[in-house]
Amino acid sequence: MGFFSDQRSPNMRIKKIILLSSLLLPLAFSVNVSGLGASGMSDSDISNSISTQLKSDATLNNTAIQVRTNNNIVSLYGTVGTDAQADRAIEIAQSTPGVKDVNIDNLQMNGSKYPVSDAFITAKIKGRFLQEKLFTDKDIASMSVSVETNNGVVELSGKADNLTQVKNAIKIAQSVDGVKSVNSHIQVTGMAE
Repeated sequence: MGFFSDQRSPNMRIKKIILLSSLLLPLAFSVNVSGLGASGMSDSDISNSISTQLKSDATLNNTAIQVRTNNNIVSLYGTVGTDAQADRAIEIAQSTPGVKDVNIDNLQMNGSKYPVSDAFITAKIKGRFLQEKLFTDKDIASMSVSVETNNGVVELSGKADNLTQVKNAIKIAQSVDGVKSVNSHIQVTGMAE
């Protein structure tokens, strides 16, 4: 007699099936998600996604940026020629689902007119705005908010539909490493909340 050949009653067979399922389902689930971050993407998936985006971006077509990810923290390696290229590379990396932070210690920039840290702070904030807008339910008006950084002080300007969008934009900007303070000049165009 096997596990399913119980002759006693159909109810007993159903109980055994339920018991077996309850034992195997958690095991199967843990095997499928091991090594994945909160977004369901592994470090390798994140690196591959960012590398593909960097290679296909017109702003970065003449750069060779390498990407490494460890515990959902992305490190960018290589050299870019302009502020715009650095901004775009960081923005792409930071806006990718599952990315917790972007390390740019090994990303070199030639010809910068601003302190490197300010350009990186601005790009990280823009990337986080995109990540939050596209991949969460947070209500921010990322496309209508401008970001400028000067010596770690972030200036937000533009328009938002409501006060919740403004509060979320400020909170996201404040969460970026290197930000000393955030000044908001965002105008609320809709009804106040």
